[in-house]
Amino acid sequence: MIDFYNNWFQGFKNESLMNVTETEKAYTIELRAVGLKKDDIKISFEDDVLVVKSEKKNDGETWLRHEFWNDSIDKRIIVPGDSDRDNVKAKVEDGILKIEIPKTESKKSVITIE
Repeated sequence: MIDFYNNWFQGFKNESLMNVTETEKAYTIELRAVGLKKDDIKISFEDDVLVVKSEKKNDGETWLRHEFWNDSIDKRIIVPGDSDRDNVKAKVEDGILKIEIPKTESKKSVITIE
């Protein structure tokens, strides 16, 4: 008999799925965050990288079967240079973490060749 469960999940990485969209005014990132609350999630910037981390603590329960694989998020997303880091908004609703990063006015400069 084939061990379907172990073969199917072998090598499966616990990674939160992500959608990224862009409009004229903002970038929007959506991450699957089923079962997570806002207090479980930390969002920060490290240089040009948006860091999203979470870890849901086990409340002393012993798992008999554990298939909800979204107990943690560890995403690092390089953001474009026109991202307004000071006005980022985030919320968790219906199992989705939605992060909106407004765009700033693009700063272009011309370099003169000597």
